[in-house]
Amino acid sequence: MASKAKAKKTEHYTLLKAIYVVFLGLIIALFIGLGIAAFYEQPKEPEQPQILMSENIGKEPTNEIRQAEIDYNKARKDYEENKLGPYFRNVAIICITMAVIILAIGLLFSMKFLILSDGILLGGVFTLIYSVICAARANNIRFTFIIVAVALLVTIALGFWKFLRKPKKK
Repeated sequence: MASKAKAKKTEHYTLLKAIYVVFLGLIIALFIGLGIAAFYEQPKEPEQPQILMSENIGKEPTNEIRQAEIDYNKARKDYEENKLGPYFRNVAIICITMAVIILAIGLLFSMKFLILSDGILLGGVFTLIYSVICAARANNIRFTFIIVAVALLVTIALGFWKFLRKPKKK
């Protein structure tokens, strides 16, 4: 009977540890994402002119409305290509750099603090995923490919280090 109670307690702590690892990973990725948003603000998008607001729907557009629409569309295109794309490129670079640092820290602690290192590693993986998402939003397929290639190499190296490498004998 004592072994059943001990098994149940061990199972409880195993579940609690798994929840903690996932929670720590999410908090680390959230910390990185919010830190970037707080200190590297996204460029402001152009505001739609009042003349294009809903009160003109259904009416024949005037030359003034047409010109305002052309100007607004040009400003939106410029914003997306020249401001938003580079912003997400930079965010992706920051994120992938932070992910590699976080993963390295997690690997350094992997022998001494197993639960903490697993949470840190998961946080690095979540940050890596966020960097790929930001790279895709940069609207540059070559850049996105490079970020995904780096993510792949880091993931393979992480998998090797964590699961396949033989520990050194003392």
